[in-house]
Amino acid sequence: MTSLNGLSGPVGGKNVSESLHQTLSESNVSSTKASSTKAIANGSLVEGRVIDTWQGGYLVRIGSQNLKAMANIPLVVGQRFQAIWDTSGDIPVLRLRDVDVALLGSLSETDRPIAEALLLRGLPISTEVLKSLQVAWIRAGGKQNMLAPLVELWARNLPLSSQNINLLVWYIGLSKEELLDVWKKIRQKFHEGLEKGENPHAVLRRLLSDTDDVGCFLQAHSLLMKSARQNHSEVVPFFSAWWPVGEETETLAAKVRVEKRSLENLKNSFWRVAFDLDCYNLKTVSGEVATEGHSLGVTLKVENPTVQRILRRRKTELYDLLDGLPLHTQYISVALKDIERDIVYRRFDVEI
Repeated sequence: MTSLNGLSGPVGGKNVSESLHQTLSESNVSSTKASSTKAIANGSLVEGRVIDTWQGGYLVRIGSQNLKAMANIPLVVGQRFQAIWDTSGDIPVLRLRDVDVALLGSLSETDRPIAEALLLRGLPISTEVLKSLQVAWIRAGGKQNMLAPLVELWARNLPLSSQNINLLVWYIGLSKEELLDVWKKIRQKFHEGLEKGENPHAVLRRLLSDTDDVGCFLQAHSLLMKSARQNHSEVVPFFSAWWPVGEETETLAAKVRVEKRSLENLKNSFWRVAFDLDCYNLKTVSGEVATEGHSLGVTLKVENPTVQRILRRRKTELYDLLDGLPLHTQYISVALKDIERDIVYRRFDVEI
């Protein structure tokens, strides 16, 4: 559905990505002024996402703010985290809670790296979990850069195979230029398949089975679209997958979840695609696209009133863009979301 737009190019004679770039530019000044600049209290437990590296530190998004910070914990771009915001020095530092540090000190040296990776993501730790992750980590090579992908796979209840671990290590290590190059290849191969008369789904399945960088990328991409294991869906800070914006210019990190329902009382299947994406100026935009038969509905949720007004003014343009799809757009809703929520603490169940 909409995911094919990034592959197949303009819809209805106009490129959706051009509209998004225009919206980003329009909101550059106004949304920055409107976003919260409230200082985070020293010692606060925060949830955030690593946007980029910065002079030995990181650019992170916490709430609706983009902030610079150092860290004494291992972080990678795209990762979501839970950590203490320490402003006792000249530059804010992200660190684990004192209770977490004490817990790590009581564990063996072999368990400590994996336990730290779990705690950093707000995940529970237990003797059983540590043991299973330890076995998978050693089997894959036991390298430091494998810890984040390993925990990511466990959180999504995916096989902890060496192949899956190495796929995610490769994926999250791609530079912006490499990401754009792979998406360019995907578009090209997708177009070539369509020109030969192949079904779009058949083209994607074929590309997914390839052993080149396109196949590896799509395989890793599909892993990052799997939902959380039971009881962790609301609190696990997942990695985002990288999606294209424009033909050659930019990528956005987005979490995408696809759900299909076929109910007896419904004539048609109900599809729901939920997403969260991070835009530097628009901040976090979340929402869902839902279809039933030939009907389409779009819900967008943003973090501040300025961005809400900008997107509402452009709803007509979005309607026009969606007219190129073989679906009838029933509604487009733009609402404010509640970004204030309690961070859920995880219990410890470790045999010392």
